[in-house]
Amino acid sequence: MDNEKTLLQQISEKEEALEKKVMNVFSDSEVQISSAKEQAALMISSSEKQGKEEAAVFEDVELSKIEEKAKILELKGEDTLIKIRQSGEKNLESTISYIIETVTGK
Repeated sequence: MDNEKTLLQQISEKEEALEKKVMNVFSDSEVQISSAKEQAALMISSSEKQGKEEAAVFEDVELSKIEEKAKILELKGEDTLIKIRQSGEKNLESTISYIIETVTGK
């Protein structure tokens, strides 16, 4: 019987040792999973921040381009207005003379 108890004790000790190993592996796994989750959250946060910064830069660049195009169009419009005004002023006297001649019949 002593041999059987000793054998049972050995089996029991082996079970306890294996259970401790399993618990250690489980604990280590939980730590690794937790660490991975934290790293993932940091990566997501960093990516979102970087994305917002890049979007702001892109927006600024595109707005600058649009403003530049708008200024060019405005200058072209002002130039066209000046040309039309000059043309109108140049033709004003002849137009007035034509109207007067047509109305008076001379």
